[in-house]
Amino acid sequence: MTQARTSSRIRRNDGFAIPLTLFVVAIITVMLTASMVRVRADLRTATTSSDLTQALSIAQSGLQAYLGTVTERPAEGHLVRINFPGGYADVDAQIVRRPVDSLSTWTYFLRSTGHLIQPTQGTEPQASRTVAQVAHWQGSSIHTVAALTAINGVSYSAGPVLALDGTDECGSPPTLAMRAPGGSDAPPDTTGVDIGGSWSKIAEETGIDWEATVDGSVLPERAPVSGDETFGSYFVRGDIIFTNFTGTGLLIVTGELDSEGSFFEWEGIVLVGGLFDPDADSTVVRGMVISGLNQTLGENIPQNDFTEPDDDTYVSYDSCSIDQTLARFGGWVAVENSLIEYWASY
Repeated sequence: MTQARTSSRIRRNDGFAIPLTLFVVAIITVMLTASMVRVRADLRTATTSSDLTQALSIAQSGLQAYLGTVTERPAEGHLVRINFPGGYADVDAQIVRRPVDSLSTWTYFLRSTGHLIQPTQGTEPQASRTVAQVAHWQGSSIHTVAALTAINGVSYSAGPVLALDGTDECGSPPTLAMRAPGGSDAPPDTTGVDIGGSWSKIAEETGIDWEATVDGSVLPERAPVSGDETFGSYFVRGDIIFTNFTGTGLLIVTGELDSEGSFFEWEGIVLVGGLFDPDADSTVVRGMVISGLNQTLGENIPQNDFTEPDDDTYVSYDSCSIDQTLARFGGWVAVENSLIEYWASY
């Protein structure tokens, strides 16, 4: 019996014995405590990662909301707070490039900081993340030289009606009725006609980058649909003939634009690379027309011929139709591959 009791104890140097079971319990307790500390650390790491992910999502959502909702060119340091479920984003705009011509493209550095808020843990953010994006502010204006700007010139003789009017149907200050290079003809009794100078000078006056337009960097190729009143944008590569057709918006034709039948009516902006050759009984454009733009690409475009009897053409300046056409072009254009993510802050 004495030997059995001795084997169940561990002899210490001071003569006292510790029961073996207590020693084992102590070891297990230490191990459990270490495990619990590690579990808490792992949970904290997981929670931190989740918080940062949510804060990043808020920052990205804030940036996208800013790009989609700001409809006027912002001033330097423009700051907006955008609220989301579970937090908010502070978005500010810094000007990177300010062109001399205020109608040209401005470049901005947009920064969005997303803050995660969990009400059960107080009003201070539990995590924050920041993203940034380079973006261009694209203007929505066009240089209105005249109701009809014929870079390639105009040939006219008595017979058909050629009614050109630079008086704004929408009440804004008038523009020219017609602008064409030297050697062009104008219908008699038309006020606001400017004939003179070279075609290249007139092309410069329009301010249109026709090469970029033809390359497709402005619009996708989308065919116009008769009766569409949505003021959309349409791109026609090559020549086109419109027969008994009505439309609205921006019409770009890289070749010749011809009209046939009883009528052709358009509200908005018409840009033509080649001839503007209306042969319908009645051709009406309310807005503005520019023709002969292919001359800037090295082509020799003949003059627009308004000599055919019974082919009446009416072009009148209308700033409301022009503004409605350009409305969808104003706003942000994000620069591809320029999104930056900053690391976390607490």
